Amino acid sequence: MSSGTNRSGERGAVLIVAMLLAAIIAVALASFIKLSTSSLNLGRRNFYGTAALNLAEAGLERALYCVNRNQVDGVALATAWSSADGWTTNSGTHVATATFSGFTPGPNATGSTKVYVRNYDLTGTVLMVAKSTITVPDGGPPLEKFIEVTLASRSVFAGLVAKTSLRGDSNLYVDSWISTNPSTGAFTPYSTAVRRGFGPLGVVASGNGALNVGDNPTIYGTVNTGGGTIGRSGSAKLTSTPGGSGWNTALENRSFTYAFPTVTVPTPSAVNTISTNITSNVTFPRGGDVAASDGKYYYNFASGKVISYAANTMTIKQPVVFMMTNHTGVNAISTSDHATFTYGTAAGDNGSLTIYTNGNINFDSGANWFANGAPARTTIYGTASSSQTFTTRGGGTFYGSVIAENAAINFDSGTNVMGAFCCNTMQLLGGVNFHYDEALGSSGGGGYRITKWKELQTAAERNVYASALSF
Repeated sequence: MSSGTNRSGERGAVLIVAMLLAAIIAVALASFIKLSTSSLNLGRRNFYGTAALNLAEAGLERALYCVNRNQVDGVALATAWSSADGWTTNSGTHVATATFSGFTPGPNATGSTKVYVRNYDLTGTVLMVAKSTITVPDGGPPLEKFIEVTLASRSVFAGLVAKTSLRGDSNLYVDSWISTNPSTGAFTPYSTAVRRGFGPLGVVASGNGALNVGDNPTIYGTVNTGGGTIGRSGSAKLTSTPGGSGWNTALENRSFTYAFPTVTVPTPSAVNTISTNITSNVTFPRGGDVAASDGKYYYNFASGKVISYAANTMTIKQPVVFMMTNHTGVNAISTSDHATFTYGTAAGDNGSLTIYTNGNINFDSGANWFANGAPARTTIYGTASSSQTFTTRGGGTFYGSVIAENAAINFDSGTNVMGAFCCNTMQLLGGVNFHYDEALGSSGGGGYRITKWKELQTAAERNVYASALSF
């Protein structure tokens, strides 16, 4: 009897051990299944999260297409932002909205995107916000992604732009106007009657204070840096409304980029040589000068031969190109006593001036630089591989544009500059007035590009656009 009892006990012990092992295996399997399910759900949500981000960007791409279709291709606003394509526009608030739906980012998943565009009609800085939503098949909460984008015109003439630093002194004034009627080509000189609030200042550098607008600036436009803080003092104004007040931080951008174009001195089919200094009144083209095959008159200045004016006048009647590329360390152009540069106004006159130079330019004593022509007609390209200076003194008026990657621009007190100026460093002494010509926005390719891209991840960031995206 004792032997049988022991065997029964052994069998019971084995059964208990087996049951314990089975329970352990069951718990392990359950945990593994739960972990696998959680991993699967997490992987699925990550997948759909990426899909939601892609949907938001797709909505923004559709909006950017509409902006460029209007601005580059010249398509009317009503056609570019067609209701047939899902857009609703409001010319009073300058807002366009659309909802794009019917997306299937995965099995049994649906997606949609809402897009809000402020200043779709280019009446101000273009801001676009997209909100995408994906309903997932596991019954969990919908996935949402928000992206905020700011646009700027794609142009080599981007306002007052410096690579390294831009520093104001006091009472800097900035605004904009449109010099040229896009339908008729008629020129309108700058005046306060036609001023607008889209004057851009920018510094590519990311250091704090690389952009310092100085004491008591008035900026009707935007300020842009590569990442650093913006220096200012006194009663500073930053607003998109001429006559407005206060400093609007929404008009600051700290993700600014600018690519200086590659400047190539032309090699025309025919060239006229300047072998003496130009120091008296002159009209170009001169009698006997020869035009190249493209219809322009090219002039190659001999080494050291310059334009040096006092109370003199230069008149440009046809497209002219000055090549002053062997003037390192000297003033290629210098003025004193209110020198004047102007375009001819007789029937058949169609003047423009492009200058390529590695020399310095020094406008003194109130020079008047092509005030009777749109800035797009007058362009100076700096070709120096290192230092080069562009300086104004004693006030004066300048209509035109400068692209000089390695130059230092110094505008002195009382100078009025109209157009766009891009350089290495820029200094704006007391009382400089800069008026950006918005007509230059289509130069160098035209269209609009993204200057700021940001995913809105926090509730506070998203709530800013809760009302705008409630359509």
